[in-house]
Amino acid sequence: MGPKSAKRNETKHQLEERLDSLSKWLERWTALVVLGLLVEVASEATRERTGHPVRFSNLAGEVLIMIGVAGELWVEVRNRLFSDKLRELTGSIIAASERSIAELNAETEKLRKENNETALLLSYRSVGDMPAFENAMREFSGTKYAIEFLHDSNETARLQWQVNGVLKSAGWVPIRHPFHRVRMNMQPGVFIKTVARGGYSKSAAQEGALPRSKAGEALADWLDDNRIATLTAVVAGDDVPGTLIIAVGPKPETIEEYNQIRAEYRRRRISK
Repeated sequence: MGPKSAKRNETKHQLEERLDSLSKWLERWTALVVLGLLVEVASEATRERTGHPVRFSNLAGEVLIMIGVAGELWVEVRNRLFSDKLRELTGSIIAASERSIAELNAETEKLRKENNETALLLSYRSVGDMPAFENAMREFSGTKYAIEFLHDSNETARLQWQVNGVLKSAGWVPIRHPFHRVRMNMQPGVFIKTVARGGYSKSAAQEGALPRSKAGEALADWLDDNRIATLTAVVAGDDVPGTLIIAVGPKPETIEEYNQIRAEYRRRRISK
């Protein structure tokens, strides 16, 4: 609890004490009015019994009643004043509490996001539900592909093993290609490259004029949905046009790099 909150709570407590004190004063003033009425009643009874008015008693009763009523009015005015202050202060305390709760929720969400990002960077990548992955890829049965992966990374080897095993089970056809299956240096993320079917030019590939493989796009979409940073491209090659070269690189080292790759993938998908 901060200093301002403590001060507000202290003031609220003081106002509540004043209201309690006014309640006691109201009882006293009301008792005084009742006493004045009793004095008047007694005076009237004496007059009827003796036939002589008791002027002092009448006057005393009237004075007591006037003082009591004035006291009650004073209590009512003070009570309204303190009640308004207390209502206003209570509203400010509630508003401050709601702001504090909102700040705590925002901080909790920030920590949750940071924890998720940390877990994403530390955990091994995975294709997720492998039977569902296989069913999704079975539509493209017969697609020829080859996999490259980083030679000294257990995490990369595990991911390529998952991808390769599921694709073969789905009826995809692994082939040899001119590049080494195990690479020494690779860019972060998974790069799915389609070997162009002739007429390849670098400018045409950059402008997206060359058609990408639907199988490659489906594979990339699945990996992206499972939070695996993925990119696609069309590359030159004289061997087996239409072949997919799946380059399984290392995980991005920072969340910024991870988000950059995924943002670029989405940009290319939208601009197709």
